[in-house]
Amino acid sequence: MFERVMFFATISILFALTIWWTAALVSNLLKADGTLIVVRNGLLALLAATLLISISIIIAPPLMLSDERWYTQPPWVEIFLFFSMSCGMLGSYFKVQIEERRAIIAAKALKGDVTYTPLKVDKWDLLYPFLVSVITFGAVLQATGKVALDLSQLIVAFQTGFFWQTVLPRANNTVSAQMQAGLGAADK
Repeated sequence: MFERVMFFATISILFALTIWWTAALVSNLLKADGTLIVVRNGLLALLAATLLISISIIIAPPLMLSDERWYTQPPWVEIFLFFSMSCGMLGSYFKVQIEERRAIIAAKALKGDVTYTPLKVDKWDLLYPFLVSVITFGAVLQATGKVALDLSQLIVAFQTGFFWQTVLPRANNTVSAQMQAGLGAADK
């Protein structure tokens, strides 16, 4: 179990860095004036993806002549679930941005302004859900269990990522309840 947790921590840090570099790349693409920065960030994202794949191959146990598919083996299941959860987090972020854009367009329309309104992508707001991704991914692992990877697990992971704001307070309540139970037992 400890090895799986350490593997997850390594993968989550690499994914968070990859997402951060991707956010910087998107931000620079929206500015469209720094080609050198775009190339640098693209190469950094490619490097992070390469490191992620390399580490997962190194950590993965060697499988030879196995009847099981490669994507049902331990490191790949977690990688696919984390990727699905990350896509849910990105979807949630862009949903909020689209809603804010619609509100701005409606306010502009009342004034008679019909100019184009772009999405406002802030790399720090985009990075924020990934700072708590370890807690959110713990909920994904708990919900999916040790069953072979299937579409329903990927959907649960996406949904958990999309609603990451609701998972965080539940995790905090669970931790505080456990701490209170521990303090109550210490008083006896």
